[in-house]
Amino acid sequence: MNGPITELANFTANNISVTVQTSPSGRSFTVDGITYTTPQTFSWVLGNSHTIATTSPQSGGTGIQYLWSTWSDGGATSHTVAPTVGTTYTANFTTQYYLTMGYGTGGSSVSPGSGWYNSGTSMGLGATPASGYNFSSWTGSGTGSYSGSSPSSSITMNAPITELANFVLIPDTTPPTVSISSPTSGQTFTTSPVTVSGTATDPGTPSTGVSLVQVQVNGTGGTWQPASGTTSWNASVSLSLGGNTIYVRSQDGAGNYSTIASVSVTYTPDTQGPALTITSPANNATVTNASLPVNGTASDNGLGNNGISSVTVNGVSASGGTASGAGTANWNATIPLNAGANMITVVAKDTLNNSTQKVVSVTYNPQCPVFGGSSVTSGKLKTTLTGLSVGEKIVISMSTDLKNWSPIQTNIASGPTLSVTNSIIPAMNNQYFRAMVQ
Repeated sequence: MNGPITELANFTANNISVTVQTSPSGRSFTVDGITYTTPQTFSWVLGNSHTIATTSPQSGGTGIQYLWSTWSDGGATSHTVAPTVGTTYTANFTTQYYLTMGYGTGGSSVSPGSGWYNSGTSMGLGATPASGYNFSSWTGSGTGSYSGSSPSSSITMNAPITELANFVLIPDTTPPTVSISSPTSGQTFTTSPVTVSGTATDPGTPSTGVSLVQVQVNGTGGTWQPASGTTSWNASVSLSLGGNTIYVRSQDGAGNYSTIASVSVTYTPDTQGPALTITSPANNATVTNASLPVNGTASDNGLGNNGISSVTVNGVSASGGTASGAGTANWNATIPLNAGANMITVVAKDTLNNSTQKVVSVTYNPQCPVFGGSSVTSGKLKTTLTGLSVGEKIVISMSTDLKNWSPIQTNIASGPTLSVTNSIIPAMNNQYFRAMVQ
């Protein structure tokens, strides 16, 4: 010591080398809030605190993702470190690939389900067909996929994989059935064409359904006529005179034909007119009324059963003159009569225009009109006629000698009485009037 002395001790920090990285490489991480995707080496002061973190999952492109599993020091996804020696921190990720599963027409389900699976995972494939279909093949794409006809093969997830299950329709080889409900065997018809109807089914497993029904008459080698409908069908067919056999067949969607069904019927055309009766009036009846009610019945029962289309009386349509099938028409009409003999002609027709005609004769004897009370007013004779019938034609005539008569007035009776007025000629000494029904 040769005098006062000051000494200052100086120190330098002891730094350590720290590396932060990911496995596999290329994943994103942060150190003290700064993001990196490649390994980073830092010179940190011994024992100083720093924050390291990462995110999960991280995309690696279409169908690829990385799922964080651990930090090499056992820390959480984001945590603080304070190393005292040089060290390496590694964020470890599990590589996952997406599996896309699907099935085409005829499929019901496939397994496993679509989703993310760890790289290298092996799993078996399964496919369930819908009813009526069989498994056909797998169509796969991606490393580790499977393409082929084995329904229970396996795949290994070495990359994104797509698997499609394919199915084929099971062939329908079972023929359909057909039955005839109407007509029944042995039935006789008087008209043609007739309606044939029935049902058809396709019992195959799988069933392709009834696609059409066809009919043919008196042979199966000609042209088949399509019916209307399938499972419930009908058709109109023309018959030949005499015996006929009606054939029917059905076809399913796979082209299979049924066994042919048949029924035998007879066609006897109806050429008979209907039964006709005139209940009133009786033939050769005598009446005193100018308006005559006529009535009776008409029926085609047992004569073809084709019903009654019309009844006319002296050419005029009668009321109630129609009936269906074997029914009875109770017809009636009112007709005017002329004095003396009258012919009443009734015609009944069935729906095939077959007709029956009946005629009765009726004599109309009108009652003589009677002059009632008379009076003369202003040179005119007013009188009332009685004993008339509705519709009668009344002719008033005049004579001066009771021999020669001249008609001077004509009236149609609208009731039992009729009031008439006739002029009196003063220059004539005798004037006579009479009334006649014509």
